Amino acid sequence: MREDGGYARKRLPLTESPLALIRYYDVNRDYQPGLQRIPGRPQPGQPSGLDLPAALTSGAAHALIERAARRAGWGRQSISWRSAAIDPLVKPGALVRIPEQPGIWRVNEWEWRANGVELALWRVPIASGSVPSIATDAGRAAPPVDALNGPTVLAAFELPWDGLGTGDTAAVFPAASSTAAGWTGAALFVDQGDGQLQPAGNFPRIRCTFGHCITVLGGGSPLLFDRINTVTVALLSSDMALVDATSKQLAAGTNRALVGNELLQFARAVPLGDLHWRLEGLLRGRGGTEQAIEGHATGEPFVLLDGQFTSLDAVLVGDNSDAAVVAIGLGDDDPAASPILCRGLTRRPLSPVHPRSKFNADGSLTLGWTRRARGAWAWLNGVETPLHEQAESYDVTVGSPAAPVARWVTAVPSLTIDAAQLAVLSSAAAGAVVMVRQRGSYAVSTPLLLDHLP
Repeated sequence: MREDGGYARKRLPLTESPLALIRYYDVNRDYQPGLQRIPGRPQPGQPSGLDLPAALTSGAAHALIERAARRAGWGRQSISWRSAAIDPLVKPGALVRIPEQPGIWRVNEWEWRANGVELALWRVPIASGSVPSIATDAGRAAPPVDALNGPTVLAAFELPWDGLGTGDTAAVFPAASSTAAGWTGAALFVDQGDGQLQPAGNFPRIRCTFGHCITVLGGGSPLLFDRINTVTVALLSSDMALVDATSKQLAAGTNRALVGNELLQFARAVPLGDLHWRLEGLLRGRGGTEQAIEGHATGEPFVLLDGQFTSLDAVLVGDNSDAAVVAIGLGDDDPAASPILCRGLTRRPLSPVHPRSKFNADGSLTLGWTRRARGAWAWLNGVETPLHEQAESYDVTVGSPAAPVARWVTAVPSLTIDAAQLAVLSSAAAGAVVMVRQRGSYAVSTPLLLDHLP
């Protein structure tokens, strides 16, 4: 600091946080936040910045921070000047020159004292309005695609129990999608069969891989890898795709799909163009849907079960077989509605397998079968398959299960019909089917054909 007659001059030390950058909204990057720095070698210390809530180009922002940094650097020089003259033009913000002092100074403040007016002056940069033109880069913007909304397509279904939890409630899932990539989701409602819509939450913006069958899927066996039958599906949009799967991936549950009321897996997906795909190498009747292998038709829904859907509250859905799910989105003129496919699949026990029958030497007939259990999808070695029901029970019927000629209830997977009873049944209903169903805690399984009466 230097003091002479009537004035004192000083230079402030370098700040620990020099002004070096500006934050703003860049018009060339869709008004996203941008940042520009002053050129040159970085000064010691943590740089400070200006947060300017303005929309600028990168060049304008660079010029602003350059001028601001220059003012801050030159402003380290200050003079306290005393004057006996009072000039109305010399007020805060005015630019002045000082006798015998180089440069231009800005009046920062003034104070009227007993011996005159004391001015606080700061040095301003020479040609402060001139900033060198330096090429700037605003960066690249990645704005979201301004896609149009579209109508909602909906399918609701019940899936088999996955083995987690108690398995006492129905696992109902809605799958929603759209032909438009800008689809923004939909609000879900449940119709319990009485026409009243109960709010059931919202479906997220992620579209399910959805379509419909344009060919009829032929019948097959759930016990064999189906290399014969194929089905062609038409997806909703060109940004949806299907992929192939190896045998290990199929064993892990990859490429599960719902076709009508049948759950299946496919090993190959062949693109045919025009949104059409042919599915080959099928595993049929998965998850206890063997009864749906026959009876397919064109136009039935195809949903890829890749987890891109949400679950519904089982209490809200209820047990009414006429219950339906309704969805409406921002692009819908009318709501989309769907019945619940595969109704009762979660709590219905799997039908028995491996039927056996043998006539004994005394004329009796011994029937046998092997049980399966819902939720027990992994065949573990060394342990018995868990029952997952309150008790083990089977219904064996002669004739139609709805109106049987004879009926037995057994707690073991076998039954022996003695010779006398067999003779009576054969004379009354020769050739009638003998079937078995497993009784579960909440439902009975689909029947398994054991034999025909002689």
